Amino acid sequence: MTKSPSYLQTAERKTRSHTPVIECPDKVEADKIFQIKISLGDSTGHPDTNEHHVRRLSLYYSDSDGKTVRQITGVEFQSHSPGKDALSRYETIVDAKITESGILHAMAYCNVHGLAEAIRQITVT
Repeated sequence: MTKSPSYLQTAERKTRSHTPVIECPDKVEADKIFQIKISLGDSTGHPDTNEHHVRRLSLYYSDSDGKTVRQITGVEFQSHSPGKDALSRYETIVDAKITESGILHAMAYCNVHGLAEAIRQITVT
């Protein structure tokens, strides 16, 4: 797998509150529906104010060689608290099915810190 560009925040470079987390089985059956959960913000949450907030969570699937990429879902968050101490735990759950092993890419956009990425291999049996 290639290294992420420097403008992307990853778990190695940023705190968990800015890096998306992908939760799903490591192995799935071909053409069978399974759940994928994407979340952002550890147990303390991520700021959710007009000045500092998450705008979008997206999930993509690429084949193992990375030549084909497809968006699975994208969620926009457009309502934020005017207060200065608001925190949120952003998450979404999607049902998906795939036919071959590949890579899941979760992307989050924070209006202050920019893009953050998580990558997870998924195997089709």
